[in-house]
Amino acid sequence: MRAALYDFRRGFLRLSVLIPLALFVLAGIGVAYQGLAYLASGVGGYTAVYSYIDPERGEYKVEVLFLNRDLEPAQGAVSYKISYYEISGVSPEPGGGVVKHAEEVVVDQGVLVLKNGQGSIHKQLEAPLPSEQHMNYVLTITVSSAFGLSSSGLGYAGVEVGDNKTLYICTDVSTHNCSPYHRSSIANGSVVVDPLKAGLGVPSPWSLNEFVSLALFVKSGSEQANEIELVLLSSFFSLNRTEYEVYVLNPNTNLTELPVTIRLEELDRYFVYMGKISRGVGVLEKSIGFEGNVSRLTSETLYVLLLDRGSGEYLVLRAQPMVVIGSPVQRELVAGLILSGLGLFNAFAPVVMLYLAYVYIAKPRSQGALEFVLARPITRFELYNTRFLAGTLVAVAISAVFYVSLYTALCILLNTVPDVTVFLLLFAGSLLSLIAFYSLYYMVSSMVSGARYLVIAILLFFVFLLVFPMVFIFVALSVGVGPGLSERIIRLSMVAEYFRPNGVNAFMQYHVQEIMGILPKETLEIFHSVFNPALAALSTALWIALPYVVGWLRFRKANLSA
Repeated sequence: MRAALYDFRRGFLRLSVLIPLALFVLAGIGVAYQGLAYLASGVGGYTAVYSYIDPERGEYKVEVLFLNRDLEPAQGAVSYKISYYEISGVSPEPGGGVVKHAEEVVVDQGVLVLKNGQGSIHKQLEAPLPSEQHMNYVLTITVSSAFGLSSSGLGYAGVEVGDNKTLYICTDVSTHNCSPYHRSSIANGSVVVDPLKAGLGVPSPWSLNEFVSLALFVKSGSEQANEIELVLLSSFFSLNRTEYEVYVLNPNTNLTELPVTIRLEELDRYFVYMGKISRGVGVLEKSIGFEGNVSRLTSETLYVLLLDRGSGEYLVLRAQPMVVIGSPVQRELVAGLILSGLGLFNAFAPVVMLYLAYVYIAKPRSQGALEFVLARPITRFELYNTRFLAGTLVAVAISAVFYVSLYTALCILLNTVPDVTVFLLLFAGSLLSLIAFYSLYYMVSSMVSGARYLVIAILLFFVFLLVFPMVFIFVALSVGVGPGLSERIIRLSMVAEYFRPNGVNAFMQYHVQEIMGILPKETLEIFHSVFNPALAALSTALWIALPYVVGWLRFRKANLSA
């Protein structure tokens, strides 16, 4: 083992290996950026916004809460602009009317830095603002993060607070799936969730002094889950109260069994207590047990009850929850990595293994140096085995350096921890592929030396990386062009992986895409029909062991003189 480590250091610390290694580190960081670019091309996430303007005092406040597509608070920045429009002139129309020309007047603008998903600013301006009735104040925000870019323009609504004073309020959540149903008062210690079931009229849910925007999500690790998480994103303002207790109908509750009238002390039998919302933005989370398919909840109605025990009032909303299964962020990130960057590493890393086989065997053999080594107390098998093991250790090192730099860059840039299991699977696929290539090149180095080795090894590199897959495509085309052509190409391309040194890497990437749920349905069905774990393992073992054994049978009798 000591000799193997010596040869490992000798091979690993060569400038011709360290330079590619440094490039692989940069490649890892570059692939991380490419994966993030792919991730950022989608919908940014979910945003809650709260703002008020007090024109008389020249004061305003803006609060923003941002969750990524995994419903987790995310870092980012929010640029905001508060403005209004005033008539700058009129011009006559041909029909006799007039056209009013409006000019935007910017009240203020700036940037909020989101920490743990939240950012706010409370600012006093130097002068009062226009406070005429029905002022058309507009809040324009742009949320930028590693998960994408989203922009929206939001309007304000005026609230009379007495003495001819008006506050302008803006409450908004980016996914509106909770609709106000009715507003009522607690009677005899009970609430009525659905007045229609009681044969009553439905009171209006609206209030001139209160604004509630809610979005309800159901988060689950899989479609068939024993536990789910309810997530409620909120933006709330009320002139008469500071908070509400929030209850969400338990998804396990059968609506047909929901009583018409529910006493307050029995709410927990049918509802899940989430917590309290207060003025501003917020998020409430609650994990509960669940039985059945989570996806069915997208077509069901869940009631949301906002309860103010102090005033005896309550508000009922009807929600069509959005179901989030697994980790959309991880799925899109892995898809971006596989589509954009990992192929570069898996294509060029075998070149390093080609060079190592040249350094360890082919080159010293052409110079007669191996005979000098064998003059020491070392057998041919020890020499052959030691240098093969040293090359394998280099393969482990360069794969580890690449994936560690990639993973670290993603942790820093995303400010979250990607799925370790997925990266270990991708690492294993790349590593086994490199060892298989090294075994192939090592066998060639035992048969020929010097320039002849380089010619044959480079030829094999291009054959297995480029020519071999094209042969199977031509076979698919030879059957005929028409319906089913793309399926034949995909199927034959997968079959071809059993006959390539880097086939294990391709199978591992397919498997990872299957785990993450990002493999297209048609491709997944073909993969299931073609992929056999035992055959894939046997193919990988043969690609590593067979060239090693054949190489040794040739090396033990080879003439090692120059």
